[in-house]
Amino acid sequence: MKRNLISVIILAFSIINFIMLAIIIFTVIPTNKKTDNLITSIASIIDLSVEDKEEADGGKKVDLADLFVYTLSKEDTVTLKKTDEDTHFAVIQIAISMNTKSDDYKKYSPEEDAGIKSKESVIQSTVDNVISKYTAEECLNNKDAITKECKEAVKDLFNSDVIYDVSFSKYVVS
Repeated sequence: MKRNLISVIILAFSIINFIMLAIIIFTVIPTNKKTDNLITSIASIIDLSVEDKEEADGGKKVDLADLFVYTLSKEDTVTLKKTDEDTHFAVIQIAISMNTKSDDYKKYSPEEDAGIKSKESVIQSTVDNVISKYTAEECLNNKDAITKECKEAVKDLFNSDVIYDVSFSKYVVS
C-alpha cells in the first residue's frame, strides 16, 4: 500500500511539474522573443547613428594638427523662444574649427581681408537664428543637438569643407 501511495504522489508531482513547465514555456518564451526584438532594433538604431555621423562628416576625420580653431571676437546674447511670461536669454561665444588642409582655407583664413573675420556677423546671425528657435529648457537639455544644427547651418553658409566643427566656448542659459 505504501508503494502505491508513493507512486501516486510521484505521479502527482510529475503532472504538476509538467503543467508548470507548460505555463513557463507559453509565458516566458514570447516575452524573450519581444525582448530580443527590442534589443535587435536598438542595436540597429545605434549602428545607423554611427553610420550617419560618418556620412555627415564626409566619412573622413581631420587630424587635430590640421585644425585651426577661430573664436569669434565677441560674445552674443540671444533671446530664446518664450514658453511662459519670463524672457530667457542665452549668452554664447562661438568657436569655429577650420580644416587647414581644405582647398578653401586660404580663402577663409583669418589672416585674409575677406576671410572668416569679415564673416563674423553673418556667422553670428546664422547661429542666433538656430538658437532662438529653442526655449531655455530645450537649450539646457539639448545642447548637443543644437550644436549639431548650428554646425550644419554654418557649413551650409560657407558651402565648403573648410568648416569642420562649430562649438561654443561659452554657453550660458538664463
